Amino acid sequence: MKKCGIKILTIIAAMFLSSEIFASVVSQEKAKTHLRYKIAVPKDLIVINKRADEVIIKSLNPETFKSIADELIAFSKDPNYVTSVKILPKQEDNAVSSLSIKLASPEVELFTFYKDREKYYVMDFWTDADTILNKDKKVAQKAATEAKPKAALALPVAKRPTTAPAKTILKKPEAAAKAQVKTVKKENKKRNVAPYRDFRYGASIIWDYEPLEPALKKIVDLSRKTPEFFYPIKDRNYTKDEKEAHIQLSINLFRKKKFGLMYKSIELYKQKYGEEDQVDIHEYLKANAILKENIDKGNTEPVKTALAMIATIAERTDNYEMKKGIYKYLLTSKIENNDFIKLLELAKKFYIASKENFDYEESGYASELILYSLTKLRQVEKLRELIADKTVRKLVPAQLMIAYEIYTLLSMNKTKEVIDVWEKNKKGMVKPIHSAILYNVAEALFREAEYDKAIGFYDDFIANYTYITESGFARTRLALCYEILEKDVNQTLELYKRAINRSQNFDSTYEARLRYTALRTVRKRKLDKSDIEMRALLDIKDTKKKPVLSREIKKLRWMIRLRTFLVDEKYKEALSYLTVIPLNSMKPSEKRVFEGDGAEAIYGIMMDNYKSSEYGKVIKAWEVYKEKYVDKVAMDPTLNFIVGKSYVKLGIFSGFDDIYSSFSKMKASPTRTFPIWVERRRMNTSAVILEELKLSKNMKLKNWDLALQNVNRIKTLAPAYGKVDFYKGLIQYHRKNYRSAEESFENYLSSQDGERIFDPTDLAEMLDAYTDSVYQLGDYKKFQKVSSAILSDTRNFGVKNQLMTKVKEKISYLNLEVLAGSNQKGTEYLLVARIKKFLTDYQNSVYKGRLQYLLGLALADTKKEKEAMKVFSEILEDESISEYIKEMVKSELSLLKIKNQTI
Repeated sequence: MKKCGIKILTIIAAMFLSSEIFASVVSQEKAKTHLRYKIAVPKDLIVINKRADEVIIKSLNPETFKSIADELIAFSKDPNYVTSVKILPKQEDNAVSSLSIKLASPEVELFTFYKDREKYYVMDFWTDADTILNKDKKVAQKAATEAKPKAALALPVAKRPTTAPAKTILKKPEAAAKAQVKTVKKENKKRNVAPYRDFRYGASIIWDYEPLEPALKKIVDLSRKTPEFFYPIKDRNYTKDEKEAHIQLSINLFRKKKFGLMYKSIELYKQKYGEEDQVDIHEYLKANAILKENIDKGNTEPVKTALAMIATIAERTDNYEMKKGIYKYLLTSKIENNDFIKLLELAKKFYIASKENFDYEESGYASELILYSLTKLRQVEKLRELIADKTVRKLVPAQLMIAYEIYTLLSMNKTKEVIDVWEKNKKGMVKPIHSAILYNVAEALFREAEYDKAIGFYDDFIANYTYITESGFARTRLALCYEILEKDVNQTLELYKRAINRSQNFDSTYEARLRYTALRTVRKRKLDKSDIEMRALLDIKDTKKKPVLSREIKKLRWMIRLRTFLVDEKYKEALSYLTVIPLNSMKPSEKRVFEGDGAEAIYGIMMDNYKSSEYGKVIKAWEVYKEKYVDKVAMDPTLNFIVGKSYVKLGIFSGFDDIYSSFSKMKASPTRTFPIWVERRRMNTSAVILEELKLSKNMKLKNWDLALQNVNRIKTLAPAYGKVDFYKGLIQYHRKNYRSAEESFENYLSSQDGERIFDPTDLAEMLDAYTDSVYQLGDYKKFQKVSSAILSDTRNFGVKNQLMTKVKEKISYLNLEVLAGSNQKGTEYLLVARIKKFLTDYQNSVYKGRLQYLLGLALADTKKEKEAMKVFSEILEDESISEYIKEMVKSELSLLKIKNQTI
């Protein structure tokens, strides 16, 4: 029987669960800034992944999947974000159902998270505001160009490089070399990068503000007050009879604080006239006496015995004024002690007593206290019942009742219900609208991402209630709304300034300072001195009275400090700062943001080392921080590429095989799109990158045939990939096919697809191979032009790279040899200047002796025999110069002497 009961309960629970899951599973919300899907399913029932321009939703539960799929397919599509939704066919022996959401472009971002309290996933699709605007502009431009004659066609400049192959424009060799070095600058101009990064890159931690509580009427401080304050003890008509005279005696003793004698007087009265006669006034005197004596001793907390005594009096007495005074004292005491259950109980009693005595003013106060108590106890339904009561509606202002309802709902994070209550009652609202209504509705709208609507409420609140402390929070929220909506930056900065200067609360002021600093010095791409100076706002100057920062403020400050290091490209400092931030105490969603920034710091360190050809340091950083930061965020193809290349450069092929294997497994994983603090080269597909890594390995091992096969496979996978010609040129050069190498290098240098070399060692190898190919072909005029262009454009490039330095030294030397052998009139003067510069730049050059000899000849040709003889003499004295060159110098010295003797 018991087992049967359990089974029945299980079935019933399953039925309820089923109805909860499958009733209106998906909802769609369209906003100006994003498109939102809400999927109301348990957290572990579906998996959501994004790959380039596609979002895949998978589920093992066929009923859940069907409900989601049917509703998503039925939704109207948004051309800015989602173009199609379709169910993917199942693979054999696979129970996983998959749904594909096709995005408008790869630039559409997905931000997804799970709300544990409400039990639903949130999927936010968004993109840069500029992207949508440019899309409309491009359509208009296309229509305009099609309407013009063909001769007048002009292509609009794209903001981002396209994947389509660009038209190859052959340049002169020297121009091709110049294009290679200045590629980065040209690409940036073409992309037309926005002056500010998007909101996620600034002070992106947002938290819920505490709702604004409707203010009670001014409460009396009971620390120096007794019930006598509310119900004063009056003199008796002591001439009337002996009873009244005796009571007056007790009152007089009370006023003189002769409480011992007062107690004796009361006891004598009881013995003479009975226990119950005038019991209320006697007990009232005793209670007040106890409280007064307690206050005189320095105790501000009311004595519980005295409170119990006056509570009994209030229950028993028929004297309404006494009852009212006692209730007011007791109610105030419960408010001060946050005893909302007792407060509610007393407020109800006070309401009944005041209503019975037609004291409607006090009935209104009692009603307000009941509302206040129900609010604090989160009794929404009871609160609504009270608000619906006709009598209460006459006693309490309508807006105040709505304010309490909205406050309670927002305290319970029922933001949609807050908005519903406002919409239902807004037509009957008389201005000025209650402060708690404006502030709490604004906060509800903000939490629901209705920023445009929230702005109006924050504006009204600030205009009408600037004297309230919460106006500072409203100012900060107002500026934050402007920032999230990407409104005019100068206007947003001005709003933050007002929040800083006009707020009465430190928390709101400091938050505004943090967000202002982030917008101006972190989100802004090009910083000047005045921007950097604004970072002083992060510091708290008053060291003597440092305020206690809230946990949210601390996290926000940590984020901004960390990101200032990333913006300044101080990646080591960023990593050091990150290690002292207590990430383990954060929520997973917040922790991931910091780990993403940490992964970028690691990438920055690795890229700096890679560009300096410090491949060992690249590998070291990868091994140390891979698990801590890099693996916590989405896959980064560029990072995997430079790690694989570094292993190849070092000849550590076991390490290369490991990274290649792990990269192969992750190639279907979503690629990291945020955060990107360090500029990336435009990467190809995972298949191309993997093939390029294999190619690098074969070239390092000098497997030229295998390397050429890799090149051909890359060309098949990505026909527009210009770097293919770079690899092809190196392979042909090492095979001594100089003509083919020359053509490949020039094709690469003249291509416009933006695929450029960022490793100085690779560039040095290319320049060496290219110039040497031209030199080996005997085209000295071309060599001179090419080498001159390369030397000019690589003057400040790869300064710390030894191979680059050697290559430039070699090219410079060959350039001078070609110049010396040209026999053109006037070249001797140019030769003198260039050789002197070379000997200054490369003081320990292996070509020193040969070039000093050429310098002596050039000086002699320019009629500077004495200077030439001095150079020749220095050669003869230099032990590092070969005997062969010294023999030629001796011959030239002899000729100079004979010439001088003849003259």
